[in-house]
Amino acid sequence: ENLEMASTACCAAGVPVINEYNELGKFETINDMDCYFVGTGDKAVVVAYDIFGFNFKQVLQVMDLLKSRGATKFGALGFCWGGFITIQLAASERFSAAGCVHAAFFSQDKELAENVMCPLIVLPAEGDPMESVKEVLDTKPFASKCVYKRFDDQIHGFVAARGDWTKPEVAAAAGEAIGLLANFFNAN
Repeated sequence: ENLEMASTACCAAGVPVINEYNELGKFETINDMDCYFVGTGDKAVVVAYDIFGFNFKQVLQVMDLLKSRGATKFGALGFCWGGFITIQLAASERFSAAGCVHAAFFSQDKELAENVMCPLIVLPAEGDPMESVKEVLDTKPFASKCVYKRFDDQIHGFVAARGDWTKPEVAAAAGEAIGLLANFFNAN
């Protein structure tokens, strides 16, 4: 099966924004993969970054902010193509919750949602999918715990590498999304 590298919304959103944020956590290498850790304990939120990886600091800042707001359960969170990874992780009983922010589901929205086994938060930007995922998840026993919020006034990537948080409207939308994520992971 041949999947395109990125969604139409992802390609149309433009280049990433440089962010001078100083992260609070630390990097470690696990099986030749750079991983970022913030905090300690026996619970975690696993984050699948967007296509730009750790090269842009917004994803690290989101992780730090989630930790500072108390999100510590074993959940999964993905940005862009990381949302594709996260919705697949949500098919495992190991996760108590999962989140997809401006996710790219590669036209497999319904198929992926069919297998989800935990509450999901979906925060799409302009042009990103959500409705077909919601339609499937509304039939699940945990449907009332799912959260959906469209950010149609924001470009794909506004909470990650394309988020120019020096612009008040982008910072406000990203802040709202981070607040929704923190509340969601704390509740689930």
